[in-house]
Order: sequence, then structure tokens, then C-alpha cells
Amino acid sequence: MKAMGSPLLDEFSILNAINATSDADQACQQLELKLKNEFDELNNLITNLAVSSKIDDPMDVREFVDIDADVAFEMPSDDDIIRNIENKDDHFTEEEILEPASKITDHDALKALDLIKMYLLQQLNDFIATDNNRNTVRRLKKKVS
Repeated sequence: MKAMGSPLLDEFSILNAINATSDADQACQQLELKLKNEFDELNNLITNLAVSSKIDDPMDVREFVDIDADVAFEMPSDDDIIRNIENKDDHFTEEEILEPASKITDHDALKALDLIKMYLLQQLNDFIATDNNRNTVRRLKKKVS
């Protein structure tokens, strides 16, 4: 015959389970509140930065975190990949692939670097036209010349 647990033990286990569930719920609520406060603080910082930098319509934290939530990624089938490769118009002949490229002279490289330098100086976007990028171009010019 199977031994039955004592009613006191069963009642104690149920009470422990209820208490553990209640503690877990409280911990989740505290984490959610902390996360909300951090998001609010980050949104305030973004708003202040946007105002001081004259950025219109900045992305908020939730939008940034969930940026890919609505994006559906669809992988092409094997047949689609094969069809795209077979229908490609710009097939190269073996001779074209093996042809060595003409040598780029120091003069050509310096002209290209001057063009890149002018491009960086004309950019209003600080992300592209950083001092680091301009210094990189300057270092390359020194190495080439």
C-alpha cells in the first residue's frame, strides 16, 4: 500500500509554493519597475541630446530595442539561389578573371586620398567626418609619399 503524506507536510509544501510564487512575482515587479525607470532615464537623456544637437524626431529606447521585432526575414529557397546564379548576366570569362589589374601608381593613390580627404571635409555628418578618419587619411598619405 502506498504511504500517504501527512496533511501537515502537504499543507507546508503548498504554503512554501505559494510563498515562493509570491516572492518571484515581487521580484519580477521590481525588475520591471527598474527597467521602466532606466528606459525613462535613457529617453530623457536622448531627448536632451536631441534638443541640444537639433535632431528632429530621435528614436526612443523602446523603438531601438525592438528595431527588428516587425522585420520578417525570409530565406530564399535553393531553387531561387540556383536560378539567380544561372541567370546572372555578368559572367566573367576565365581570361577576364586571370587578367592582372593595372598597377596603381603612387600619384594615383595620392589623388584618391586627396579626394577622400575632400569628401570627409564636406560631410556634415560627424559619424563620417571624424578626426580619426581624417587622421587615417593623413597617415596613409604619408606612407604613400
